[in-house]
Amino acid sequence: MVSKEEDNFLRIVYLHYRVATGALTNFFDKLHPSLSADLNIPGNKAILQDLYIPPPRKKRFLYRGQWDTLYPPAGKFLEEKSSLSRTMGYSVSSSRLVSRKKRVLYRGQWDTLYPPPGPTTVTSADLDLTLIVCLLRNIPPLVTEPSTGFDNLPPPHDKSDGANIARLKYYKNFLVSHSKDGTLPNADFVRIWSELEQAITGLDNSLATAASLKDAKTKMLDNSMVQMLSTQMQLVTKVSNFEEELKHISSHIDKDVQEKKQLKQITETLDEKMKIKEDSFEMEYKECKENVDRLSERLDTSEVQMYERVEKSKKEKEDFVKDVQSLCSLIQVDITKHEERIAALENSSGTLQEIQRDVDSLKRKLDTLKEEIKKQVEDHIPPHIRGSSGCGKSSNIHHAALHLRDSLEYEIIPVLTGPTDIMNYYNENKKQVFVVDDICGKETINMQTLQTWRDYSEKMEKIFKVAEKDVASKNDKTVSKVSSPKLLVSCRLHIYKEAQFQRITLFTKKECNLLSPELCLLEAERMHMLHKYLPDDIIDNIKQVTENVDYFPLLCKLSKDKTSEEVRKLFTAPLISIKQNINNIINENKQQFCALVLCIIFNDGFDTDWLKLGSVSERKNMKTDKLEYIAEEFDIDLSKQKHRNSLKAGFSTLNGTYLKLRGTEYRMIHDKIYKMAAVICGQHLTECFIKYAPAIFIRDNFIFESVTKVHENDNLIVLSKDEEEDYFERLLCDLTKHVIISTFNNYQLIYQTFRDKLISFLKRKNEANTVLTKLDTEGCKTIKDGDLEYLSDKHYFTTPLVESATTGYFDICNTKGNSPLHAVSIFNKYLMAKRFIETVKALLAWKADVTLRNKNGQTPLDIARASRCKELVNLFEENLQLKESQLK
Repeated sequence: MVSKEEDNFLRIVYLHYRVATGALTNFFDKLHPSLSADLNIPGNKAILQDLYIPPPRKKRFLYRGQWDTLYPPAGKFLEEKSSLSRTMGYSVSSSRLVSRKKRVLYRGQWDTLYPPPGPTTVTSADLDLTLIVCLLRNIPPLVTEPSTGFDNLPPPHDKSDGANIARLKYYKNFLVSHSKDGTLPNADFVRIWSELEQAITGLDNSLATAASLKDAKTKMLDNSMVQMLSTQMQLVTKVSNFEEELKHISSHIDKDVQEKKQLKQITETLDEKMKIKEDSFEMEYKECKENVDRLSERLDTSEVQMYERVEKSKKEKEDFVKDVQSLCSLIQVDITKHEERIAALENSSGTLQEIQRDVDSLKRKLDTLKEEIKKQVEDHIPPHIRGSSGCGKSSNIHHAALHLRDSLEYEIIPVLTGPTDIMNYYNENKKQVFVVDDICGKETINMQTLQTWRDYSEKMEKIFKVAEKDVASKNDKTVSKVSSPKLLVSCRLHIYKEAQFQRITLFTKKECNLLSPELCLLEAERMHMLHKYLPDDIIDNIKQVTENVDYFPLLCKLSKDKTSEEVRKLFTAPLISIKQNINNIINENKQQFCALVLCIIFNDGFDTDWLKLGSVSERKNMKTDKLEYIAEEFDIDLSKQKHRNSLKAGFSTLNGTYLKLRGTEYRMIHDKIYKMAAVICGQHLTECFIKYAPAIFIRDNFIFESVTKVHENDNLIVLSKDEEEDYFERLLCDLTKHVIISTFNNYQLIYQTFRDKLISFLKRKNEANTVLTKLDTEGCKTIKDGDLEYLSDKHYFTTPLVESATTGYFDICNTKGNSPLHAVSIFNKYLMAKRFIETVKALLAWKADVTLRNKNGQTPLDIARASRCKELVNLFEENLQLKESQLK
């Protein structure tokens, strides 16, 4: 059983090595996106070379004795030196000792930056924290050093990048020094966690890092993870200790080698001195002898004096030779000692090699452990998750993607616009996981999106069938260079059950249903989830009402901070409880009501930076005009700070219950909450929603009271007859902007009465005739995948006629090079609906060309034959026969 103090220590280890190192790597990649190129810049390489083999540091040229010789103290005089003594003085001063600065990089780190075999690509993934900090301190762009330096813990108020890096470095050393004890008191844990969290968010404030931080704090440390973290900490500590020992030994070797070189230089200098002195002495002796011979002839009386002079010179020579020999003996003794010491160190190189081998072995064990963990994670991730709204589909695939990223170094690619995203971003040389949320629609199946996936299904199969080959290669005990790409898909249960959806094998051959008996939440899992949000006394009170509840995870999240009675009502009648709470907000707090409306209308996220004074005064675009208009509905003046602060407080209060905050952007916490809040708020502010809601919202969330009998369970905003004209005006406004989905894909088109009213309105409006004619002749460039529609260079051409034919409403009569007849033929093979046959008849009556080929070379008749629709084939063949008879 792990104690609280041990859990504290292991959690800090997990935070530092799993989250902090990743944040620092992301920060480093922003400064050095092309690390190999930066390392090979001559100036940068010279800087690192100096850290690996530091340049000599200057020492004194003259020492005290030499200085006193040149400038004697008071009372002494400078004696004239002979050529021999002058030579000695010069030689001693020039053979000064030279020392070097302390080495920063050792051999292993240098080989990491510049691998020995030759030029290879080096990335931040190859570097540890110590080496990353070293590069940030020494090669441009440099990170500013904090006031306390990189090696000390900076004060809490210092939030600079340099201070954040110093914190990570300091606590890395702290963890190594405390690894033997392996415990951490609660007070120290809270302080260290806070400082590390500050440093991590300061260096990398991405959503992924924020999610990793949250996960690190709440992650359950089971026995396997505790064992893994402990093993990792022990290995890191041993490697760190070995690296320090290698540095220490390397410095001693460098010092001894340098001393050997210096002693060798001294010996060579002394030999040179001796030769110079002997030559000088021989010259003086020869001169003296010549002088004696010459003077002996002239001065017999001075013979004795000359003899004495010669004898004296001989004695001086002998004395000098003895002194030199004695000095050489002493030097030789010193040299012998140093040679023995160097030989001993060289003989110990085997020990150094053994230490290095131990370090390499430990690193290999650590890599093996990581690979085993990766394999366990990779083998337990299903590709397709389905279930009802609120049951945890999105959370599961997002969590799986994060596991693949953190444990297996996969790159996460969110698929926003459909299979084209996969085609554009797929890289066979990278480990990638593609995430598709709520594929093919939420409330109803989106046929255009379904057809797009079908068009790309063969290409998708080719990309993702690599996964099957990879499994086969593992069974054959072979390893591929790059892991296969992954496709993680979530789908609502009613969409999955559609017959058209079932025909796409890519989505159905491997899936898991979160509502199935095998995968539904167990009692223990439900209790564990409840304990995340509620205290024990409330849980005991509601146990009986939580057994058969839909969207259980969502209700747990909504129950946070509620009373026992409120939680009981929420689980007993969730829809009634949520709607009642939203109505209470509408009636009691206009700031919170306004916050809900803003997050519904700005469904791609409401940024609270828009509420800053500068933004309010300078806004002149459509998005911010919406904001001011909506704020006026609630008597909120955005030019006044008090009003802005009250609105911000409304957002903050709803955070975690109905809203979620990501960075500075607020969104609705869940699609189900979005739908309920949208209907309730829209019923109170109908005019506002008709004018400013997105086109997709207009398409899906309104119903005319005059069209059909409306039930409470329909979850639609009901419009009275007086409001119908405003609604049609909004549709026309969208058409003028080339936005056609709100009109020709409208939910209410299923009702004949609505179609009649729409046709009547369009006929009344001259502007509508102009717009529709222009759209039908020029076409509309849009991307349509799922609920997204926007202008783009990569587009589909479509027209109102094509859209009407596609949906099968011939009385109003996404294609890629298809005519209306092609569109009807394609969608008829999925739905086999009678209205498509009527649409074909109407198009043929207007002389639609049956022989026209699309970009794939297919005619409508080819498509009808391929789908085996006898009615369509008969219609097209009769039309062809009629044309042939007319020609004859």
